[in-house]
Amino acid sequence: YQIGYTDDVIGVELASMIKNVAAIGIGILDGLARPLGTEFKNAKGSLFTKAMHELAELVTQLGGRGETALGLAGLGDALATALGGRNAIYGAMVGAGVAPEEAMADMAARRLTVEGYASAREVDRLAAAKGIVLPFHLAVCRVLFEGAEPRTVLEALR
Repeated sequence: YQIGYTDDVIGVELASMIKNVAAIGIGILDGLARPLGTEFKNAKGSLFTKAMHELAELVTQLGGRGETALGLAGLGDALATALGGRNAIYGAMVGAGVAPEEAMADMAARRLTVEGYASAREVDRLAAAKGIVLPFHLAVCRVLFEGAEPRTVLEALR
């Protein structure tokens, strides 16, 4: 394995999509925590680990390699994105109580693209087609598209 190089196109494509959804979920947790004056560090670490497990599972089930999921394209990019990228910013708005559609409009007004919003449904579709259950990613979809409370993301820890 070489850092910075891979021929795993499938793994890179999938990891690039899935990590944006994970970042929204981590952002939701940040938004929930702010009014409480906390960071939910343990929960965030647990959810991030869960998200990376789900990312690796889907990548490998769809023909990508595990080392890609755990390398720069997966784990590395997911960490960077979850620590403050556009998808995490969007998630924090939703976690703080802004409706998902309103938060999307706000991001669009600032000319910021939230790739994970559209990708969330695609991740759900791909997982369902393979019979894979991804609790964290499913919780993000429920919050974004079904009106579930942002705290729903914490249910993935069960």
